[in-house]
Amino acid sequence: MNHVTTKFLEVRRHAKRHAPLANLTNEGIARVKQASACNRSYAHVVTSPIPRAIQTAVAMGHGVDEEDWTLGSMGAPVGESIIFDAGFAAIQHAIRTDRTAGLYAELQALQLRHHLTQVEPGESVLVVSHGGIAEAGVIGLLPDVDLSG
Repeated sequence: MNHVTTKFLEVRRHAKRHAPLANLTNEGIARVKQASACNRSYAHVVTSPIPRAIQTAVAMGHGVDEEDWTLGSMGAPVGESIIFDAGFAAIQHAIRTDRTAGLYAELQALQLRHHLTQVEPGESVLVVSHGGIAEAGVIGLLPDVDLSG
């Protein structure tokens, strides 16, 4: 792989919180500080505007360059098909069988591609969002990969 021409994208879900509270727990902050991404540098950091996503990036040691509202919520129609904690295989199935979920995955993929335009070759983008949203974006970028396992 030619690292001089390649751009890197890392997509993460926010760290642990106690629902319905918006903020991370102490355990969530401690775990994210141990994450491998803490030791990496990112040319561009994007989060949803929801506090727990921002707090995750900051706990990892990265300032937030951009808040993207499309990373914050799936909305009711999509949320009925994409269950946030169902895992990649179930989310991929929803995306492949439900038109609304499929379009949502395409939207998320477009947003992720847009964020990659903000960096130069050899640089990295960190995106922190939420359960279901992160998976939909990755699946949207890789629609032909079979995740049924």
